[in-house]
Amino acid sequence: MGEISKEMRQLRLFRIVDGISIPLALCCWVAIAALDWATTFEIYFSAFYLVLIIAVSWKYGLNWGAAFAFASAGNQAALGAIDGHPFSSPRYF
Repeated sequence: MGEISKEMRQLRLFRIVDGISIPLALCCWVAIAALDWATTFEIYFSAFYLVLIIAVSWKYGLNWGAAFAFASAGNQAALGAIDGHPFSSPRYF
């Protein structure tokens, strides 16, 4: 009765990361980027990018994680350059 099954010992994060593939991750990235462009500076989606980058890095390694990180940073920079900055000073951007 005190025995814990193998599945119960695994963290849920491991099972979620095991199900991520590169095409699924790309679709998630496109969805996050589209939502980011639709809401501009009103809602920040940086945490969603970060979760995706961590999951991809964990499953596929540093090269894929870096690719997603650079794509996310590029998307944020492009959004800031096109939309401008709503802050009181440009140095906050």
